[in-house]
Amino acid sequence: MKPCVCRGLLSTANFLFDPLGFVAPVVLKARCIHHSLCQQEIEWNEPMPERELRKWEMWFASLSQLQHVAIPRCLGLSSCGDMQRCQFHYFADVSITAYGVVCFLHSVDNKNNIVCSFIMSKSHLAPLDKVSVSSLELMAAVLAIKLEMMVKKELRLDLRPSIFWTDSSIVLLSVRNDRKRFPMFVSRRLALICKHTRVANWEHVPSDQNPADLLSRGATAEVLDKTKMWLNGPDFLSKEPAAWPKKFIDCDGEVPLEVSDRCKMVNTLSAVTDCTPTECLLNQYFKSLQIKDCYRMVQKVSSVLEEQNVQSLLKTPHNPLTVAELREAEVSWVK
Repeated sequence: MKPCVCRGLLSTANFLFDPLGFVAPVVLKARCIHHSLCQQEIEWNEPMPERELRKWEMWFASLSQLQHVAIPRCLGLSSCGDMQRCQFHYFADVSITAYGVVCFLHSVDNKNNIVCSFIMSKSHLAPLDKVSVSSLELMAAVLAIKLEMMVKKELRLDLRPSIFWTDSSIVLLSVRNDRKRFPMFVSRRLALICKHTRVANWEHVPSDQNPADLLSRGATAEVLDKTKMWLNGPDFLSKEPAAWPKKFIDCDGEVPLEVSDRCKMVNTLSAVTDCTPTECLLNQYFKSLQIKDCYRMVQKVSSVLEEQNVQSLLKTPHNPLTVAELREAEVSWVK
C-alpha cells in the first residue's frame, strides 16, 4: 500500500491502467478524494485528513473485488451483412463533483436478436472553481460529441446516426432553442453540438435508467460488478425502439436564466438639459474617454516628431487629462 498522502493516492489510482474506461467509476472514487484534497489545499506529502483517509482506506480495500468483474469484448459484428441496423448510443450525466459519458453499440441482426455492447467511457472531474450544474451538463454533452468523433475514427464503421441520451432537460431545451441568445460559454458549446449532431439525435432518459450516473458519482468494484446496466446498457436498449423512453417534446419550454443571456430590467433615471446641437453630437459620440485619450497621444507623438526630438517623447510626463485638452481633442476630432 502506498503512503497515505496525496502522492500515494494518485500513484495507486494511476496504477489502474484503463484507457477504455471499463472500471472508470471505481477510479473516479479515488479521483474525487484527490479533488477534495486539492480544494483543502493539502500539500503533496502532507498526511490526509481523517475523513479522506477513511474514504481512501475503504476504496483501497475494495480494489480486490475487481478480479470478479468480467468484461465481454465481442461486439457481435463478425457478419455485418446479417445486421438490420447498428448505431452508437451515448449516455451523459453530471454531479457536482464530476461528469461523464459512456458509449454502447446497439445492433440488431436479421433474426431480430438484439445485442448491446459496451464500447468505452470517459469521465472528468468538475473544475475546482465553482461551476453551475447547468454548465457541467453542457460540458458533458460536448464530451459526448468528442467521444463520438474518436470512436467513429477508430472503429471506422458505417452506422446509423448516433443517439445521445441525457437526463438534463436544460441541455435538450438549449439544443432545440433557436430564439434566445446565450453567453459565450454556452454558445460555443452549443455550436459544437449543432455542428456534429442534429436535434433529432438528442433524447431524454430517466435518471434511474442512465448508466452514466455511475460515471458522475463513482462506484465501488462490488457495486460495479452487480450493476448489469454498466456493461450491457439499460434494459430498454434490449427492446424495440417503440419501448424506448418517450420522445422529449417540451420544445417550447423556457431555458433557465443561468443559461440564457437575457436582458435584465433596470430602472433608470434620465436628466434632460438644454444643450447646443454640437454638444449633443459630442455627448453622443464621445461618451468614452478612450477615443480622446488615443487622439491626445497621437497629437503628442505628432508634435514631437515634427520637432524631430524623439527623446522628448520618452521624457514626456503622463499627466492626467485636463479639461482644455479634452475640449481641444473633441474639436479636432469633429473637424
